[in-house]
Amino acid sequence: MRCNTIRCVCSLIAKLGERAEIKTYDDGFNILQFRSYSKSYWNHKGKKRGMFGRQRSRELFFGGTSRDREAANVIISQVKGINEQGLIKLIKDGKDMGVKSILECCKRLNLDEEGLVLVSRLRKRIGDLSEEILPVVRIVGRQQARKAYSDYLGEKVRERLLITHPELIRKQEKGKKKTKSLGGEILMENGGADFKVVRVSWKIKTNDLEGQKRHEITSQLKKGEPVCIIFDEKGNFFRSQRMNNGEEMSDAEIARRNFVSDNIKKLLEEVGATYETEGEITEKLAFKVTPVIKKQISKQEKKELKLKKKHERQEKLRQRTEKKRKEERMNLKKLQAS
Repeated sequence: MRCNTIRCVCSLIAKLGERAEIKTYDDGFNILQFRSYSKSYWNHKGKKRGMFGRQRSRELFFGGTSRDREAANVIISQVKGINEQGLIKLIKDGKDMGVKSILECCKRLNLDEEGLVLVSRLRKRIGDLSEEILPVVRIVGRQQARKAYSDYLGEKVRERLLITHPELIRKQEKGKKKTKSLGGEILMENGGADFKVVRVSWKIKTNDLEGQKRHEITSQLKKGEPVCIIFDEKGNFFRSQRMNNGEEMSDAEIARRNFVSDNIKKLLEEVGATYETEGEITEKLAFKVTPVIKKQISKQEKKELKLKKKHERQEKLRQRTEKKRKEERMNLKKLQAS
Protein backbone atom coordinates (compact mmCIF):
# COMPACT_ATOMS: atom_id res chain seq x y z
CA MET A 1 0.00 0.00 0.00
CA ARG A 2 2.80 2.35 0.98
CA CYS A 3 4.72 1.56 -2.22
CA ASN A 4 1.68 2.37 -4.31
CA THR A 5 1.33 5.71 -2.54
CA ILE A 6 4.99 6.56 -3.14
CA ARG A 7 4.67 5.65 -6.83
CA CYS A 8 1.61 7.91 -7.16
CA VAL A 9 3.43 10.79 -5.49
CA CYS A 10 6.48 10.37 -7.72
CA SER A 11 4.28 10.26 -10.79
CA LEU A 12 2.54 13.46 -9.67
CA ILE A 13 5.88 15.20 -9.11
CA ALA A 14 7.06 14.16 -12.57
CA LYS A 15 3.93 15.65 -14.14
CA LEU A 16 4.11 18.91 -12.18
CA GLY A 17 7.82 19.35 -12.80
CA GLU A 18 9.41 22.33 -11.06
CA ARG A 19 6.17 23.38 -9.40
CA ALA A 20 6.24 20.49 -6.87
CA GLU A 21 8.79 19.34 -4.30
CA ILE A 22 8.95 17.00 -1.26
CA LYS A 23 10.03 18.56 2.03
CA THR A 24 11.14 16.28 4.90
CA TYR A 25 10.71 17.46 8.51
CA ASP A 26 12.64 16.38 11.64
CA ASP A 27 9.82 14.15 12.88
CA GLY A 28 10.03 12.04 9.71
CA PHE A 29 6.98 13.42 7.87
CA ASN A 30 7.28 14.07 4.16
CA ILE A 31 5.15 16.96 2.85
CA LEU A 32 4.42 17.58 -0.84
CA GLN A 33 4.60 21.34 -1.49
CA PHE A 34 3.74 23.41 -4.56
CA ARG A 35 5.53 26.55 -5.66
CA SER A 36 3.41 29.27 -7.21
CA TYR A 37 4.41 31.34 -10.21
CA SER A 38 5.86 34.78 -9.74
CA LYS A 39 3.66 37.86 -9.93
CA SER A 40 4.89 38.49 -13.46
CA TYR A 41 2.89 35.42 -14.54
CA TRP A 42 -0.25 37.56 -14.15
CA ASN A 43 -0.22 41.24 -15.02
CA HIS A 44 -2.27 43.85 -13.16
CA LYS A 45 -5.25 43.46 -15.51
CA GLY A 46 -5.47 39.70 -15.07
CA LYS A 47 -4.08 38.79 -18.50
CA LYS A 48 -2.22 35.49 -18.39
CA ARG A 49 1.48 35.75 -19.13
CA GLY A 50 4.35 33.32 -19.58
CA MET A 51 6.95 32.35 -16.99
CA PHE A 52 9.17 35.30 -17.94
CA GLY A 53 6.41 37.91 -17.90
CA ARG A 54 5.90 38.03 -21.67
CA GLN A 55 2.37 38.10 -22.97
CA ARG A 56 1.50 34.85 -24.71
CA SER A 57 -0.55 36.20 -27.62
CA ARG A 58 0.17 39.17 -29.87
CA GLU A 59 -2.03 42.26 -29.83
CA LEU A 60 -5.20 41.80 -31.85
CA PHE A 61 -5.47 45.40 -33.01
CA PHE A 62 -3.05 47.79 -34.64
CA GLY A 63 -3.01 51.44 -33.53
CA GLY A 64 -5.92 53.38 -32.07
CA THR A 65 -6.70 54.53 -28.55
CA SER A 66 -8.20 52.47 -25.77
CA ARG A 67 -11.65 53.74 -26.77
CA ASP A 68 -11.13 52.56 -30.35
CA ARG A 69 -10.13 49.11 -29.09
CA GLU A 70 -13.15 48.99 -26.76
CA ALA A 71 -15.43 49.81 -29.69
CA ALA A 72 -13.89 47.02 -31.79
CA ASN A 73 -14.16 44.55 -28.89
CA VAL A 74 -17.87 45.33 -28.59
CA ILE A 75 -18.33 44.45 -32.27
CA ILE A 76 -16.41 41.19 -31.74
CA SER A 77 -18.65 40.29 -28.77
CA GLN A 78 -21.80 41.06 -30.76
CA VAL A 79 -20.55 38.97 -33.68
CA LYS A 80 -19.70 36.02 -31.41
CA GLY A 81 -23.18 36.29 -29.89
CA ILE A 82 -24.72 35.93 -33.34
CA ASN A 83 -22.26 33.48 -34.88
CA GLU A 84 -20.23 31.29 -32.50
CA GLN A 85 -17.49 30.75 -35.10
CA GLY A 86 -17.02 34.49 -35.50
CA LEU A 87 -17.79 34.45 -39.23
CA ILE A 88 -19.00 37.68 -40.81
CA LYS A 89 -19.97 39.08 -44.19
CA LEU A 90 -17.50 41.94 -44.64
CA ILE A 91 -18.25 45.17 -46.51
CA LYS A 92 -15.39 47.57 -47.32
CA ASP A 93 -15.63 50.71 -49.46
CA GLY A 94 -19.08 49.58 -50.61
CA LYS A 95 -17.72 46.25 -51.91
CA ASP A 96 -18.67 42.78 -50.71
CA MET A 97 -15.47 41.14 -49.45
CA GLY A 98 -17.17 37.78 -48.82
CA VAL A 99 -17.29 35.69 -45.65
CA LYS A 100 -14.38 36.38 -43.29
CA SER A 101 -13.37 35.67 -39.71
CA ILE A 102 -13.87 38.67 -37.44
CA LEU A 103 -10.53 38.04 -35.71
CA GLU A 104 -8.60 37.88 -38.98
CA CYS A 105 -10.36 41.05 -40.07
CA CYS A 106 -9.28 42.84 -36.87
CA LYS A 107 -5.63 41.87 -37.35
CA ARG A 108 -5.58 43.78 -40.65
CA LEU A 109 -7.44 46.78 -39.20
CA ASN A 110 -5.68 50.10 -38.56
CA LEU A 111 -7.66 51.66 -35.72
CA ASP A 112 -5.95 55.01 -36.25
CA GLU A 113 -7.99 55.40 -39.45
CA GLU A 114 -10.68 52.69 -39.50
CA GLY A 115 -13.29 51.02 -37.34
CA LEU A 116 -16.10 48.45 -37.47
CA VAL A 117 -19.88 48.75 -37.29
CA LEU A 118 -22.46 45.97 -37.21
CA VAL A 119 -24.96 46.67 -39.98
CA SER A 120 -27.42 43.76 -40.04
CA ARG A 121 -27.79 39.98 -40.02
CA LEU A 122 -27.81 37.70 -43.04
CA ARG A 123 -29.42 34.27 -43.07
CA LYS A 124 -27.43 31.79 -45.16
CA ARG A 125 -28.99 28.40 -45.89
CA ILE A 126 -26.77 25.34 -45.52
CA GLY A 127 -28.23 22.39 -47.39
CA ASP A 128 -31.94 21.70 -47.00
CA LEU A 129 -32.15 21.38 -43.22
CA SER A 130 -30.42 24.23 -41.43
CA GLU A 131 -29.39 27.82 -41.93
CA GLU A 132 -26.60 29.94 -40.51
CA ILE A 133 -26.87 33.56 -39.41
CA LEU A 134 -23.98 35.76 -40.56
CA PRO A 135 -23.51 39.27 -39.12
CA VAL A 136 -22.89 41.92 -41.77
CA VAL A 137 -19.98 44.11 -40.65
CA ARG A 138 -18.81 47.23 -42.44
CA ILE A 139 -15.38 48.87 -42.24
CA VAL A 140 -15.94 52.60 -41.75
CA GLY A 141 -13.97 55.68 -40.76
CA ARG A 142 -12.70 56.14 -37.24
CA GLN A 143 -15.17 58.89 -36.29
CA GLN A 144 -18.17 56.91 -37.53
CA ALA A 145 -17.07 53.87 -35.52
CA ARG A 146 -16.67 56.04 -32.42
CA LYS A 147 -20.13 57.52 -32.90
CA ALA A 148 -21.64 54.03 -33.19
CA TYR A 149 -19.83 53.05 -29.98
CA SER A 150 -21.17 56.15 -28.20
CA ASP A 151 -24.70 55.22 -29.32
CA TYR A 152 -24.12 51.70 -27.98
CA LEU A 153 -23.00 53.04 -24.58
CA GLY A 154 -25.96 55.41 -24.50
CA GLU A 155 -28.34 52.52 -25.14
CA LYS A 156 -26.73 50.52 -22.32
CA VAL A 157 -27.19 53.45 -19.93
CA ARG A 158 -30.81 53.74 -21.04
CA GLU A 159 -31.38 50.03 -20.35
CA ARG A 160 -29.97 50.41 -16.83
CA LEU A 161 -32.08 53.50 -16.18
CA LEU A 162 -35.14 51.65 -17.45
CA ILE A 163 -34.66 49.25 -14.53
CA THR A 164 -33.51 51.68 -11.83
CA HIS A 165 -35.33 54.90 -12.80
CA PRO A 166 -38.12 54.08 -15.29
CA GLU A 167 -39.85 57.42 -14.61
CA LEU A 168 -36.89 59.30 -16.14
CA ILE A 169 -37.10 57.24 -19.33
CA ARG A 170 -40.85 57.82 -19.61
CA LYS A 171 -40.30 61.55 -19.20
CA GLN A 172 -37.56 61.52 -21.82
CA GLU A 173 -39.70 59.58 -24.33
CA LYS A 174 -42.57 62.00 -23.73
CA GLY A 175 -40.27 64.93 -24.45
CA LYS A 176 -39.04 63.28 -27.65
CA LYS A 177 -42.58 62.76 -28.93
CA LYS A 178 -43.40 66.40 -28.21
CA THR A 179 -40.27 67.60 -30.00
CA LYS A 180 -40.99 65.36 -32.97
CA SER A 181 -44.50 66.76 -33.32
CA LEU A 182 -43.06 70.29 -33.36
CA GLY A 183 -40.56 69.53 -36.09
CA GLY A 184 -37.63 69.34 -33.69
CA GLU A 185 -36.58 65.84 -34.73
CA ILE A 186 -36.59 65.34 -38.48
CA LEU A 187 -35.52 62.07 -40.01
CA MET A 188 -33.44 61.84 -43.13
CA GLU A 189 -34.88 59.81 -45.96
CA ASN A 190 -31.54 58.13 -46.66
CA GLY A 191 -30.45 56.08 -43.68
CA GLY A 192 -32.81 57.38 -41.03
CA ALA A 193 -30.18 59.54 -39.34
CA ASP A 194 -31.31 62.56 -37.29
CA PHE A 195 -30.79 66.11 -38.49
CA LYS A 196 -29.15 68.56 -36.13
CA VAL A 197 -31.76 71.31 -35.74
CA VAL A 198 -30.82 75.00 -35.83
CA ARG A 199 -33.70 77.42 -35.17
CA VAL A 200 -33.61 80.92 -36.64
CA SER A 201 -36.21 83.51 -35.67
CA TRP A 202 -37.54 85.79 -38.38
CA LYS A 203 -36.83 88.73 -36.05
CA ILE A 204 -33.21 87.77 -35.36
CA LYS A 205 -30.74 90.66 -35.14
CA THR A 206 -28.25 91.00 -37.97
CA ASN A 207 -25.26 90.70 -35.63
CA ASP A 208 -26.60 87.44 -34.18
CA LEU A 209 -27.41 86.11 -37.66
CA GLU A 210 -23.93 86.80 -39.04
CA GLY A 211 -22.18 85.80 -35.83
CA GLN A 212 -23.60 83.16 -33.49
CA LYS A 213 -25.99 81.45 -35.96
CA ARG A 214 -23.38 81.38 -38.71
CA HIS A 215 -20.88 79.74 -36.35
CA GLU A 216 -23.49 77.23 -35.11
CA ILE A 217 -24.35 76.10 -38.65
CA THR A 218 -20.77 75.89 -39.95
CA SER A 219 -19.53 73.99 -36.89
CA GLN A 220 -22.17 71.27 -37.39
CA LEU A 221 -21.43 71.02 -41.12
CA LYS A 222 -17.69 70.73 -40.47
CA LYS A 223 -18.43 67.70 -38.28
CA GLY A 224 -20.21 66.11 -41.25
CA GLU A 225 -23.62 66.33 -39.55
CA PRO A 226 -26.78 66.87 -41.62
CA VAL A 227 -28.50 70.06 -40.45
CA CYS A 228 -32.10 71.25 -40.59
CA ILE A 229 -32.41 75.06 -40.37
CA ILE A 230 -35.91 76.09 -39.30
CA PHE A 231 -37.12 79.67 -39.80
CA ASP A 232 -40.20 80.71 -37.83
CA GLU A 233 -41.56 83.10 -35.25
CA LYS A 234 -39.86 82.61 -31.90
CA GLY A 235 -43.15 81.84 -30.16
CA ASN A 236 -43.97 78.99 -32.56
CA PHE A 237 -40.83 76.88 -32.05
CA PHE A 238 -42.16 74.97 -29.05
CA ARG A 239 -45.93 75.14 -29.57
CA SER A 240 -48.08 72.22 -30.69
CA GLN A 241 -50.35 74.66 -32.60
CA ARG A 242 -48.97 77.56 -34.60
CA MET A 243 -49.96 81.13 -33.75
CA ASN A 244 -51.34 83.08 -36.71
CA ASN A 245 -53.11 86.43 -36.38
CA GLY A 246 -54.62 86.13 -39.87
CA GLU A 247 -53.37 89.57 -40.97
CA GLU A 248 -51.74 90.07 -44.35
CA MET A 249 -47.96 90.34 -44.11
CA SER A 250 -46.45 93.72 -44.92
CA ASP A 251 -43.86 94.28 -47.64
CA ALA A 252 -41.32 95.32 -45.01
CA GLU A 253 -41.77 92.04 -43.13
CA ILE A 254 -41.43 89.99 -46.34
CA ALA A 255 -38.26 91.91 -47.21
CA ARG A 256 -36.90 91.24 -43.73
CA ARG A 257 -37.57 87.51 -44.02
CA ASN A 258 -35.99 87.38 -47.47
CA PHE A 259 -32.89 89.06 -46.04
CA VAL A 260 -32.63 86.44 -43.26
CA SER A 261 -33.13 83.43 -45.56
CA ASP A 262 -30.83 84.84 -48.29
CA ASN A 263 -28.10 85.33 -45.71
CA ILE A 264 -28.25 81.63 -44.78
CA LYS A 265 -28.42 80.60 -48.46
CA LYS A 266 -25.25 82.58 -49.12
CA LEU A 267 -23.52 80.82 -46.22
CA LEU A 268 -24.51 77.37 -47.54
CA GLU A 269 -23.19 78.25 -50.99
CA GLU A 270 -19.88 79.36 -49.46
CA VAL A 271 -19.34 76.04 -47.67
CA GLY A 272 -20.51 74.08 -50.73
CA ALA A 273 -23.41 72.31 -48.99
CA THR A 274 -26.57 71.16 -50.78
CA TYR A 275 -30.03 71.69 -49.31
CA GLU A 276 -33.73 71.14 -49.90
CA THR A 277 -36.35 73.79 -49.14
CA GLU A 278 -39.66 73.06 -47.42
CA GLY A 279 -42.41 75.46 -46.42
CA GLU A 280 -43.12 79.09 -47.28
CA ILE A 281 -41.45 82.32 -46.29
CA THR A 282 -44.79 83.69 -45.10
CA GLU A 283 -45.20 80.81 -42.66
CA LYS A 284 -42.54 78.32 -41.59
CA LEU A 285 -39.48 77.65 -43.75
CA ALA A 286 -36.94 74.81 -43.45
CA PHE A 287 -33.63 74.07 -45.17
CA LYS A 288 -32.55 70.41 -45.01
CA VAL A 289 -28.80 70.66 -45.48
CA THR A 290 -26.48 67.82 -46.50
CA PRO A 291 -22.80 68.59 -45.85
CA VAL A 292 -20.14 68.03 -48.47
CA ILE A 293 -17.87 65.10 -47.57
CA LYS A 294 -14.34 66.35 -48.05
CA LYS A 295 -12.03 64.19 -50.10
CA GLN A 296 -9.01 62.86 -48.23
CA ILE A 297 -5.90 64.43 -49.74
CA SER A 298 -2.33 63.25 -49.47
CA LYS A 299 0.51 65.07 -47.71
CA GLN A 300 1.97 66.10 -51.06
CA GLU A 301 -1.35 67.61 -52.16
CA LYS A 302 -1.63 69.45 -48.83
CA LYS A 303 1.87 70.82 -49.31
CA GLU A 304 1.08 72.00 -52.85
CA LEU A 305 -2.19 73.59 -51.70
CA LYS A 306 -0.40 75.40 -48.88
CA LEU A 307 2.25 76.67 -51.31
CA LYS A 308 -0.44 77.84 -53.74
CA LYS A 309 -2.21 79.83 -51.01
CA LYS A 310 1.10 81.35 -49.99
CA HIS A 311 1.74 82.54 -53.57
CA GLU A 312 -1.79 83.97 -53.74
CA ARG A 313 -1.21 85.95 -50.53
CA GLN A 314 2.10 87.25 -51.85
CA GLU A 315 0.46 88.31 -55.12
CA LYS A 316 -2.31 90.17 -53.28
CA LEU A 317 0.26 91.90 -51.09
CA ARG A 318 2.26 92.93 -54.19
CA GLN A 319 -0.85 94.34 -55.87
CA ARG A 320 -1.80 96.34 -52.76
CA THR A 321 1.75 97.69 -52.48
CA GLU A 322 1.80 98.76 -56.14
CA LYS A 323 -1.59 100.43 -55.78
CA LYS A 324 -0.44 102.30 -52.69
CA ARG A 325 2.77 103.47 -54.39
CA LYS A 326 0.82 104.59 -57.45
CA GLU A 327 -1.51 106.65 -55.26
CA GLU A 328 1.48 108.20 -53.49
CA ARG A 329 3.05 109.18 -56.84
CA MET A 330 -0.23 110.71 -58.02
CA ASN A 331 -0.56 112.72 -54.80
CA LEU A 332 3.05 113.88 -55.14
CA LYS A 333 2.44 115.09 -58.72
CA LYS A 334 -0.65 117.02 -57.59
CA LEU A 335 1.35 118.71 -54.84
CA GLN A 336 4.13 119.63 -57.27
CA ALA A 337 1.62 120.99 -59.80
CA SER A 338 -0.03 123.19 -57.17
